[in-house]
Amino acid sequence: MGKLRKRKQEKRVRYDERELPEDIMADSAAVIFKEERPFWSRKRFNFIVGLSVGLLVMYAASTTPVAQNHINSFQDYLLLQLADIDLANILPATELVDEFLGNFTNLILPTPATEMSFMPALQYRESLDLKPHYPVVMIPGIVSSGLESWGTSEQSKKYFRKRLWGTMTMVRSVLMDKESWTEHIMLDPKTGLDPPGYKIRAVQGVEAADYFITGYWVWAKVIENLAAIGYDTNNMHFASYDWRLSFSNLEVRDGYFSKLKNTIELSKKQTGYKTVIITHSMGGTMFPYFLKWVESKDHGQGGSRWVNDHIESFINIGAPLLGVPKAITSLLSGETRDTMALGSFGAYILEKFFSRRERSKLMRSWMGGASMLPKGGETIWGHKESAPDDEDNEKYQTFGNMISFVPRPEGFNENSTNIPSSSNDPLIRNYTVLESIDLLVKSADTNFGKQLYANYSFGVTTSPKQLKLNDRDPTKWSNPLETRLPAGIYS
Repeated sequence: MGKLRKRKQEKRVRYDERELPEDIMADSAAVIFKEERPFWSRKRFNFIVGLSVGLLVMYAASTTPVAQNHINSFQDYLLLQLADIDLANILPATELVDEFLGNFTNLILPTPATEMSFMPALQYRESLDLKPHYPVVMIPGIVSSGLESWGTSEQSKKYFRKRLWGTMTMVRSVLMDKESWTEHIMLDPKTGLDPPGYKIRAVQGVEAADYFITGYWVWAKVIENLAAIGYDTNNMHFASYDWRLSFSNLEVRDGYFSKLKNTIELSKKQTGYKTVIITHSMGGTMFPYFLKWVESKDHGQGGSRWVNDHIESFINIGAPLLGVPKAITSLLSGETRDTMALGSFGAYILEKFFSRRERSKLMRSWMGGASMLPKGGETIWGHKESAPDDEDNEKYQTFGNMISFVPRPEGFNENSTNIPSSSNDPLIRNYTVLESIDLLVKSADTNFGKQLYANYSFGVTTSPKQLKLNDRDPTKWSNPLETRLPAGIYS
């Protein structure tokens, strides 16, 4: 009995020595209410300060000539290493790569349009009683419409119904298999149509040009605002097209103008109203061509009353009706505003990966882009002595000189993106607008010149008799300086 009582007492003692709940809470309180350390004594604060100071010191040091030499040497070494990287063998050809690139783009690009505040339709919908009325047809600009592959040949199977222009699929295709992507997207230089074995078509519907890639909206805001007041796919149509094709080949291959004419006629039949046309960029230069096409007896056969009976108004957004000088430089050298904005480091990488020679060859196969070459010749753009937009008492260069070449300095690297000389260097030669186009034709393949002049004209017509004759010449229809307005305008 004595031993049993002793054991019970030992158990009771061990139980009493255990931590009770209130003891645990007391310890927790001691931890929770422990006095916080000042923020400047924390490791995170010290790390941020140290990193900031280090970056400032490095930037200050990099401005010295010695440091610049070291940085330039490091850049050259890094570029040589990057130039030898074969992304096609590093990245797997799976949908996971698309997802990765898409997620990465989401981190560095703006928020999608639905989360950005540009909705005037919502703001004024009630106060102005905004509602759908006229049917709307939107015609996008160059490079805006998405392009997808419909080829079923062996080389095209992996791209079937995938976008090769627009979306991150294009980015993956260019990075992993540039040669195959170029073969798909390039047109036949002789016919201006699809090369044998390849079939690229414009994406249809409003999703064709709402976003170019994730976070980069083109028509998305226009579509959203129209939808906010009641428009939908019954009275809002998107006339996407393959912007690579010349205007005449759009009808030859895709029947584009016939479909556009039918869409406008059907809209009037369903709603009883004429259509409002909204165009952007190249779409604005193509629509006047359509107006002449639809009136022509040899083409649309709509007659002189069609435009007046079916078109309510024409909203033109940023269309280069007389062309743009940068179209010459892009086709001549392969350089664009976007590639020039990359800077010397980025442009060098681009040159190694996709050279200017390759880019210019690709762009010259797209006769759609050639539609934006400058029109009007020296009458509009000036000559070597003066131009209409020169300032008074101009002492130096005139805008009439569209392209100027300067001597190449000794040791100049032809792959360099740096400007080789200053404006004070003697010029080899200046080129006016007509001479620049002639230089482009001579520099390109012979097929380029044949396709160019078979589709477009860049002059000026002042004779009423000649203007009337031009109504039957499709090469004149995209040039407002050689074509009369549609007959319906005067009725």
